[in-house]
Amino acid sequence: MPRPRFSKLASEKQDHILDVAEKAFIDKGFSGASQNEIMKELKLSKGAFYYYFDDKADLFSTCFTRIFVSFGPGFENLKIDYASDKSFWESLFDACHAMQKSAIEHPKWPAMMRLMNILSTDPKLAGEFEKLSHFWDAWAKEVLSRGQEKGYIRQDLDIGLVTELWLKTGRAYDTWIFSQYTTDNIDELNEETVRAFAETFLDLSQRMFSPKISRQSPVES
Repeated sequence: MPRPRFSKLASEKQDHILDVAEKAFIDKGFSGASQNEIMKELKLSKGAFYYYFDDKADLFSTCFTRIFVSFGPGFENLKIDYASDKSFWESLFDACHAMQKSAIEHPKWPAMMRLMNILSTDPKLAGEFEKLSHFWDAWAKEVLSRGQEKGYIRQDLDIGLVTELWLKTGRAYDTWIFSQYTTDNIDELNEETVRAFAETFLDLSQRMFSPKISRQSPVES
């Protein structure tokens, strides 16, 4: 995250710095974007750059965070119905679908896709997404924990394992989606496609975690 001094800049100055950097990352990727060229366009000295950011990865994370936090409905608006097994899974689907739907309708969606693809594929940024998604992780753990208490989530698995598997599956799925769609074919990512993605993710989740989904015993040799 940027150094505290960055937050003290006027919002217009912050946006200008991040707009320039964001364009460089989108056009050239993380490795291809030159920190020196970004500083040159911004007319920032090396000292001034490090006054605001730790390094280029810190700048990228700041660009990504600015877009990421503006996506999707607030978690306080994602209501999960714990009244029954059926309502739990249906409302979990509705929440996941609402987040995906609001994402593709966001004016910054193409930029988000590109930055997410860079974040998930560039080894120099390994682990950055996990650092930026703590609020999503906390929401998921609370929902899954309550679902397990109600018996809608398998109780033979530790909730920490359930949460980790669910989050990792979701991130793997997102990474695959981002690899399939670029700015060249983003128009194909429509409401119908997004709903199908959400339905597939729900199916995967239920197969892994719903106690009502039959699980065959290992085949004996």
